[in-house]
Amino acid sequence: MSYKHLISSIFAFIFCSTLVAQIPKKHYKWRHLGPASIPISNADSLDWSSTGIGWIEDLCIGKTWFVGSITGGLYKSTNLGKSWKKADKDTMQMGTLCIEESRGTLFRGTGLTHYDEKFGLGILKSTNNGKTWKPTGLIFKGTDAKPIWAIKASEQDSTIIACSPNSIFTSIDFGSSWKETHSETKGDFRSIVYSNGTENTIFVGGAHLLVSSNGGVNWRDITNKLSLFRGKEKLKRNSIQRIAICADPNKKGRVLALYSFNNEVILDESRDNGESWTKLYSTYKIRRIDINHAEIGIAPGNSKCIVIGGIRTFISTDNAKSFNQVTFPFYQSNKFAHDDIRGLHLKSTNEFFIATDGGLFTTKDTGNTWVNVSGKGLNVMQIYGLELLNNGSVVVGCQDLGTFIVRNKEWLNVAHLYGDGGDDLEYKDRLITMMSGTLRSTDMDSFKTSKYFHPARGGNPFTAKLYDHPKSTDSFFYVGTTLWQYSGSSWVDLANSLDGKNYKATGFDVNYSNPNQLLFAFDQPTWNGGNLSGKFFRSLDYGQNWQDITSKLPILAWKGITSICSNPNNPNEIYVSLGIMDRDVVHKVYKSKDGGESWLNFSDGLPPFETFKIMHIQNSTGVLVSTLKGLYYRNGNMDKWQLLKGRIPNIAIRDFEFYLEKRVLYAGTYGNGLWKLKLPKKMLKF
Repeated sequence: MSYKHLISSIFAFIFCSTLVAQIPKKHYKWRHLGPASIPISNADSLDWSSTGIGWIEDLCIGKTWFVGSITGGLYKSTNLGKSWKKADKDTMQMGTLCIEESRGTLFRGTGLTHYDEKFGLGILKSTNNGKTWKPTGLIFKGTDAKPIWAIKASEQDSTIIACSPNSIFTSIDFGSSWKETHSETKGDFRSIVYSNGTENTIFVGGAHLLVSSNGGVNWRDITNKLSLFRGKEKLKRNSIQRIAICADPNKKGRVLALYSFNNEVILDESRDNGESWTKLYSTYKIRRIDINHAEIGIAPGNSKCIVIGGIRTFISTDNAKSFNQVTFPFYQSNKFAHDDIRGLHLKSTNEFFIATDGGLFTTKDTGNTWVNVSGKGLNVMQIYGLELLNNGSVVVGCQDLGTFIVRNKEWLNVAHLYGDGGDDLEYKDRLITMMSGTLRSTDMDSFKTSKYFHPARGGNPFTAKLYDHPKSTDSFFYVGTTLWQYSGSSWVDLANSLDGKNYKATGFDVNYSNPNQLLFAFDQPTWNGGNLSGKFFRSLDYGQNWQDITSKLPILAWKGITSICSNPNNPNEIYVSLGIMDRDVVHKVYKSKDGGESWLNFSDGLPPFETFKIMHIQNSTGVLVSTLKGLYYRNGNMDKWQLLKGRIPNIAIRDFEFYLEKRVLYAGTYGNGLWKLKLPKKMLKF
């Protein structure tokens, strides 16, 4: 998060304070900067690389291929993955967590689960191959907090089963109406399987394993029947994070269950529809079969061919006597496929597909070689942070893809920054960048080397932010779990006297005209209207002393601050953006005119969802705020916020930067890559 372009001393342009009369009715001319396909990496051949296109959560492979992004929506390909087109037109971009095709009807389960708020809009259906979508009888409000993780339709009748994390739903009329047939807390249900040969027997797996013997009308918990619990009466059934299940398509009554306990991966087999289970295989060599990574499948026509998806892919061709790893992060090798397996589709012993955090991959020789079939147009990259470099390039840090350097539409993955990319900042001749929650200092000549550059006790949240010092080129700030300043040679904890009680630090502002004024906040509400303290602080002497101003903003009893900004030319004018979904009155932005002593709800026109960043534009009354539904603008003459809409989806924007010298706004979306908007001249004046 950088101020260098926002507060440049060369300001060629400033926002017009009378913008409200000049905002065009038509959409803005947003330009997508990609990536259009998987970017190249600066890794040497066979070195590790996390380059990819983005997180694919589920897949449906037929005559038309469909893939669902956890935040970026639904895409389809009619040419075997060579090119992709968006297949949803949701008014707000929802993730597609699951896809099911049955009798010419396509069902998709919606949800957003990668924020502090988790919710979904239910199940939608299409009868024309994804061209248009209609609601089914299972539709939720956002406040219901029910993303749909799995859908499975019967091959024999009109029954469909669906699950959210803590509920199972049954429809007997092909989705027209639904009944909640099971509910429990901490179920974390993720998968549904119909037994082969016994159509009324259905399994649902999550933190617990459930079975229905009457078509989804009633459910029994059979978690304790798994081999792990045999002879361990004191072991709690909540000991497993996630149980992945699959039915053998070749043998009636055979079901496999995959899970882990204390780093041991266990594969159980049942030959009697779940009534009894035996351990088929166990190992400590397969990593992280957990809530985020647990997939299993059996090849049609060959019950001995079993595929496991965890961090990487493993195959057994001898009925689980042994497993071999078949995907690796070795760049340009035949076995290269991105880590983190989210979905499997097995067509035969030889041919199957994996959905990963980097895109879609397929093999036709039982995993000996892999082909990236993410093609062109699969725009699902999730950006955490971005930075504008002095040479005109853009740096973006992405979920599970590391860090990229973007020049025009050319993308380069910085291979040694392997993992989750985050915020970035140009500091002298170095690039300071986040990698899996910790800071690295990287050379900017070749981007080939870096060194650990993290403050002591800095914490390592992926969403930590970096800020330029408005007056000093020798200093910058890091906001992770507390507030650190780097001053050329060492780190100083400016908020050492504040006890965040293990909460993340989510809000920070240093005023441009008065850098002695610092504002700082921890996330989460107080949940106590009678004791408002410990969440929001102000310093007027550069952190030597802090005043707790939580009680001056009473909404913090029920909300957490996500971002802070002050007017660069007027320190007393302060704005905060807020998280947690609103049910009735929208509380998303609050404004103070007196340095934080009193506050006014400034949210008219904003959606009730999560916010991410707020920015005041210098020498103007203009303010920008990014939300889960897109980027909004408001100035002093406007009575409500306006969405800067256009070709860009109404999608979460975790970070954005405004380059006033060129009138260019860059937006890093969380599920649709990088976008650019050049503001019309009539919106600006000298």
